[in-house]
Amino acid sequence: MARKEVWVGYPDAEISGPDYAGSWETYYAVCNPLSNPYFNWEVDVQWPNDYNLYNYGNYVNVLFFNNATYTVSLAACNSCGCDNVKYKDVYAYPYSPSQGPPVASYPNPVNDILTVEIDQQGRQQTANLCYDIRLYNIHGNLVRQINIQSANVQINVANLPDGFYYLHVYDETGNAQVTKQTIVVKH
Repeated sequence: MARKEVWVGYPDAEISGPDYAGSWETYYAVCNPLSNPYFNWEVDVQWPNDYNLYNYGNYVNVLFFNNATYTVSLAACNSCGCDNVKYKDVYAYPYSPSQGPPVASYPNPVNDILTVEIDQQGRQQTANLCYDIRLYNIHGNLVRQINIQSANVQINVANLPDGFYYLHVYDETGNAQVTKQTIVVKH
C-alpha cells in the first residue's frame, strides 16, 4: 500500500520579505504546499492610492510611492478556512523628489514581456519628461533601448538568452539615472 501525506486544518503561512523597502519589493507567502492554500494579500497605509499591489498568488510585488510605513498583510486559506492574518511592517523610502519617480519592472523573473512602469504620481510632477530605457546584459552590452514619453512600456525579451540583465532608466537629459534594477530572464 502506498503511503501518502495529507494536510488537515488551516494553512499556517508567514510573510517573507524585507522590512526596509525601496520603491519596488517582493513579498512571499511561506506555507506548507500540502495545505493547498490560496492567499489574500493587502497593503495598508495612511494615504489611499499610495502603492500598487501586483498579486501573483504565493507572492506579491509592491510599488511604494512615498516615504512611509506600510503594513503588508497575508491571509492563507484553504477548504478548511483561513488562518490568522499575518502582518509585516515595511518602512519604505522609495525616492526623494530630486531622484525622480519610482520605477517598477515586472514580472521578475520574466520569460517574454517585461513591463516597465513609471510612477503616475511622479509623472504628474514631470509630465513633459521623456525617459530613455536601456537593458544591458551581464557583460555590459546594450541589448534593448527604448525612448518613451508615457507612463509604461512593454519590452519583448523572448529572444534573449536566460540570464541576468540590468535595467537602467534615464531622464530626458540622458545623464540623470532614475533607476537601476536587476532583471532575470528565464524561459
